[in-house]
Amino acid sequence: MSQELFEQAYLDKMVSIDWKFPGRDYMEFFPDNYPELPFLFSQEWEDLCDEVANEMPENLFDQLSPFLAAYGYELWNLDDSSDSYNLCIVAAADVKPFVEFWSNHPIDDEGHFFYNPERVGIEAALAIKPDK
Repeated sequence: MSQELFEQAYLDKMVSIDWKFPGRDYMEFFPDNYPELPFLFSQEWEDLCDEVANEMPENLFDQLSPFLAAYGYELWNLDDSSDSYNLCIVAAADVKPFVEFWSNHPIDDEGHFFYNPERVGIEAALAIKPDK
């Protein structure tokens, strides 16, 4: 896949939210943006949406991340240093190319890096938790 197609594939599906939006304001966008993921159309997804309807993003991410992990996906934010989240669902097998692409992708002609990819939710904390 070319870099332009790779970029557009994620930008077209990205769910951008303000840091203070509760779940009810954006959870419905995931099935619309990721129609190829059948688990986003399941009763389990509907139940999760009901559970997190009033949750703020960081608490919601802690519940959404394990749900996605059960299907082999991860929740990532393309951080743009603003008060928003730019959320992407990434197949676990595609994480390395996703991170490499967005970590080295200039957004403007001067070569400034715009997005900083970061895994979000409780899975992110578990992934970087040091061994005792």
